[in-house]
Parts: sequence; structure tokens; C-alpha cells
Amino acid sequence: SKHFALGSQVTKKSTLTFVFLWLFGSLTTVLAIIFSINLGSLYILLAITLYFIYAIQFHIFIRRTGNFNIVASLCHPLLFICFVVIFFKSWLDINVFKRIYWKGRRIDL
Repeated sequence: SKHFALGSQVTKKSTLTFVFLWLFGSLTTVLAIIFSINLGSLYILLAITLYFIYAIQFHIFIRRTGNFNIVASLCHPLLFICFVVIFFKSWLDINVFKRIYWKGRRIDL
């Protein structure tokens, strides 16, 4: 996890902003499905369509890195939540606590 936050420090802010907006959009599709239940079938269909658009796009991306099942793509919000948690922990370790644990050793920054 030490490379997550260190890598983000050298990434252009505009690129990092677009990545986080994309991740946030993916998570928002789940909320859209939940909130659309009270609004009617057209909104439910629209929310589910957006969810599957993200799933297809994510599947195209992960197929470049390995042989992943479509189920992984359909679970993309869970994967993104895990990514954000690891990234945030790494960011806290580097920027707030000023320490990194690597191979059982503590490295003070």
C-alpha cells in the first residue's frame, strides 16, 4: 500500500481528480438503483443501465490486465470500495502518521 499514496503525489492533480470522479460515479450507480426504487420503473431502468455501462467499461479495463470473470465486473463497486480504503489508509500512513510498514519493518518518513 505504500506505493498508492506515493504514486498519487507524482500524478497530475487533474488526472487524479478524473480517476476519483470515475470511481465516485461507479459507486453512485448503486445509490441510484436504491433511490430509483421509489421513483418508478423508468428510473430503475436508467439506473440499472448506468450500472451495467460501468460494469462493461470496467470489464474492458480489467481484461487488459488478466483473465477475469464477468462476475468481477458486476461487483465493481465492492472492488472500488476496497481500493479506496487501501488508498486512504496508505495516504494516512504517509501524510498524517509519517510512517510506512514494509515487510514487517517500520519506516519513518
